[in-house]
Amino acid sequence: MPRHKLVLGFAHWGSAEVPVLQMIDTVKLAVQNGIEEIDCAPHYGNGAQENVLGVALLCLSPEERARVKISTKAGRIIDPNKPSESSNGFTNASDFSQFFDYSKDGIEKSFSQSQLRMRLSNVHALYLHDIDKGTHGEKFTMHYESFIQNGYLAFAGLKDQKKIDIAGIGSNDVEICIKLIQDGRFKIDRIMLAGCYNLLSFTALDELFPLCKEKNIKLYIAAPYGGGLLSGQKNNHFFRYEKANQEQLEKLEKIKSICNQYGVELPHAAMQLVHMHPQVEKVVVGARTPDELRASLKYALEPISPKFWEALKQEGLIHASTLISSYECAPVMSIFAHADEKRKVSPQNEVENTGLKI
Repeated sequence: MPRHKLVLGFAHWGSAEVPVLQMIDTVKLAVQNGIEEIDCAPHYGNGAQENVLGVALLCLSPEERARVKISTKAGRIIDPNKPSESSNGFTNASDFSQFFDYSKDGIEKSFSQSQLRMRLSNVHALYLHDIDKGTHGEKFTMHYESFIQNGYLAFAGLKDQKKIDIAGIGSNDVEICIKLIQDGRFKIDRIMLAGCYNLLSFTALDELFPLCKEKNIKLYIAAPYGGGLLSGQKNNHFFRYEKANQEQLEKLEKIKSICNQYGVELPHAAMQLVHMHPQVEKVVVGARTPDELRASLKYALEPISPKFWEALKQEGLIHASTLISSYECAPVMSIFAHADEKRKVSPQNEVENTGLKI
């Protein structure tokens, strides 16, 4: 089985018009290629994605299902009795509304709802979701105090009941992760961090990475493509859920220039940057189709020459402390050839040469 760090993130299904059967095929492909974890959340599609994930799990063989660990998040309650006023950016959302509740009762209810939607009595990991200032604004203190008063006890209770193995934080905010670690009441096993360690943002490296190492907290890095901008897709100018600013676009062009010099595709570089860091336990990547997942698997499996990373460092385009693996490019047929080189094999043959199951 190919060795990689990938976790399949389920947020993408609600971000585009994707048939349910296509998502089920994507889950099957993931399991067949060594992806052992799938991540979801009540927020994704106002509960819809957890429903689809539950259906997808039913479509796996008993052997495949036994290999898969499921994670979800808590802090939002889905209310089927109140029509939703917003799809929250998800095309395939249910018409249910959602509201925040970080109290002990709220966390327990959020998890109970997830159990029903996914048809699971327990999950591998449960993450405290989006309890940051950016999400809550002036209501941040209220929600934070609610969690610190007794919400964290729900995670301890669920672990005692063997309903979850891992308690963690799911966030795109470094500050709240540090705050909760330093507070100490919430016993954090893992942090799933999105948007704060990638080719355009290294905000997690200086303080959060060392703190997690000191406290023995595992790090999962989500959104290696920055929410779209680093995916290589034309006309995708989004970075961290917003349109990229001029500074980000200018830096991106400089990175692309070096990518062209070394014959490296932008999303390949984006994936490898995160994938090769020894402190990154797993990389959470979304995929709406089997083809998107195949691409991410290839990017994860094929290393890039250290010379490329040194060139980025010399230009000040990546963090000075970025760890560069000493390996040379793997001896597999590459789809990352120079732009002027013509493809000599079919995409299917290229996938076969990596050991991926198609």
